[in-house]
Amino acid sequence: MGSNDLRLQYYKVVLLSVKRSRKKGVYINAKPILLLSFFDLIIKGIVKENKFVFDKNLIHIYAEICKQYEQDKSTTPCVYPFYHIRNDGFVNLTFKDNSTKLPHTPSAKFLRENVKYASFDNALWDLLQDAEARRILREAVINHFLTSKNK
Repeated sequence: MGSNDLRLQYYKVVLLSVKRSRKKGVYINAKPILLLSFFDLIIKGIVKENKFVFDKNLIHIYAEICKQYEQDKSTTPCVYPFYHIRNDGFVNLTFKDNSTKLPHTPSAKFLRENVKYASFDNALWDLLQDAEARRILREAVINHFLTSKNK
């Protein structure tokens, strides 16, 4: 196994370990959908460097993926997974002002005014530049979180 294969296996485990909250006993798939949104931004060439901005492109793609996989559920606003995914250890938020006091529940206004961008760990970003690795990770997220047997 080469180093890229090991890295791919490592990040597959990491991505599939994303913490999800539950509402009335049902898992909320907002973070997995956000990950797919990030992948799509890369695939579509909208994001060319490791900086995912909370903007209309992200919100639109997130909403489209929600419609595709979560038609029977109410949509969690993109602001929540964007803010909270930083707690999973592989996505970082870069703030405009390092002294910003972080709210427990963010708003879209807070993100636009205080967060420059979200970014993946550099090793994950590098891995996602390979179309095959991106496809494998994308399919793993879909199969693990969004197929009917795992919802």
